Amino acid sequence: EQVVLIVFQAVTVPARATITHAQVLFDVDEVRPGQSDATTSVSIYGEANTASAAPTTTAGDLSNRVPTASNVMWQPEPSVGVHDDLTTPDISVVVNEIVSLPGWSPGNPMTILFGHTTGSGTRWVVRQSP
Repeated sequence: EQVVLIVFQAVTVPARATITHAQVLFDVDEVRPGQSDATTSVSIYGEANTASAAPTTTAGDLSNRVPTASNVMWQPEPSVGVHDDLTTPDISVVVNEIVSLPGWSPGNPMTILFGHTTGSGTRWVVRQSP
């Protein structure tokens, strides 16, 4: 099983703001028949930390991070074409939990994690820059 994270640097959301919608947009960078079109489920959650660190090569780095209580389940659609967009569902519940943590300040980093839960499918993507 794999956990992947994205650290968004310098998130300018004010403390305790109410985010009404948030998504991560990916660019499909590879398609493999039999894998890119197989079903998969992913849990999207955050790191409950107002000063998220960049990932390291230390064993267990990602799985040892404190997860948010909030998460969103995602069944990404099959990847059919290179450079197609792949968009998560609304993850505002995760973002709202992080910006409501004591010590959150605009400009802090925010980590969003993606953990495989079920299915044999795989998606090869890169995050699109805002």
